[in-house]
Amino acid sequence: MPLIKVPVVHRFGIVSHDVHQVLQKRLLKKYLRESSPKFSKTQRNPFELTEDFIEEFNDTFSTERKDELIQLAKKMLAGCKRKSGLSTLGCGKHVDLPAAWTEAMMLSQCKGEIHEEALDILLSSLDHAPINPEHAPVLFFIAESVLHMLCYDAVQKPHLFLCEIKLSKIGFLAFLRLLLLHFFGYLEFSREQKSRLHIGLKALAACEICYKLYPNILFTVHFMLKAGEIICETVVLSESSLATEADLDETKYRAFPDITPSPKTELHSGPKQFKIKPFLWHSLLVWVCVHNSCSEIDEVLKHVLFYKEQLHQEDWLESVLGLMVLGETAKLNMSCLKVLMDLVRDFISSSVSLQKQVTARLI
Repeated sequence: MPLIKVPVVHRFGIVSHDVHQVLQKRLLKKYLRESSPKFSKTQRNPFELTEDFIEEFNDTFSTERKDELIQLAKKMLAGCKRKSGLSTLGCGKHVDLPAAWTEAMMLSQCKGEIHEEALDILLSSLDHAPINPEHAPVLFFIAESVLHMLCYDAVQKPHLFLCEIKLSKIGFLAFLRLLLLHFFGYLEFSREQKSRLHIGLKALAACEICYKLYPNILFTVHFMLKAGEIICETVVLSESSLATEADLDETKYRAFPDITPSPKTELHSGPKQFKIKPFLWHSLLVWVCVHNSCSEIDEVLKHVLFYKEQLHQEDWLESVLGLMVLGETAKLNMSCLKVLMDLVRDFISSSVSLQKQVTARLI
């Protein structure tokens, strides 16, 4: 099925190419060069990943030189795979996740099979690696890079490509990790990071219509936009109310407003207190009960069903997180699986009924 591509005019702009290059250099200096073996000044590390290497890889037409660069890139990918700890779930003395993720994101700029393999490594690692507050800078870099690729590169293509699906999944996982770090208050994100991410999210909102025929990708786009609003503590404008370029420039230097919290269940974690919805809270309790063989799981599951109406609220992000937790728990417990199926069945029937009411009113 062809993908309807709507021309996107970059009036407000995502993070500029120059700013993106500066960010890449900063992360290269911080993670890659520190993790590379030391060589003398007269001896260059042949496996050092630089922007010059990527540029030469993409611009070389000589078959012999191209083969040499591909082999070198594959060796870099092998080192990246080892540092990401794919076989050890991101744990071990040899694992350096920030360096591995930065390197994979850089190698994804190479054309051809190296691009696909780099995205596969990054996707697998982000899916199972442990969450650590020290990963925040590189997660911001990944999130901004994904937004840059989706809004500048992928949206210009006439059809849906596999790389777009992978990029959307990588963006989903990066935003999910940043959202969890934000929820638990492990660290305060800098104003500069939020500003750059907010600009990219505005561009993504303009490209949203391009994926309306593909529900899976559209969901990841909606998730990134909604999670980005919470992380940046500001509202990402929809396509119909996009800010002008002047307004966007003003936004860069304006403090982000605080979100006014709605009445929710309180949870204390670490030095910061935050509030979550009862549905998500009880979903987490179910997970705890299953992993600790608690006998009160049936009672907790009743509370989950009691708060099922929160799935229909406009602020749906925490409800999605709750369903994700229940989905993982349902793999281990039959009662949880039955409750999850009841929730989904009720949600679908209620949504269909609501859609029929809306259609009847229009008629």
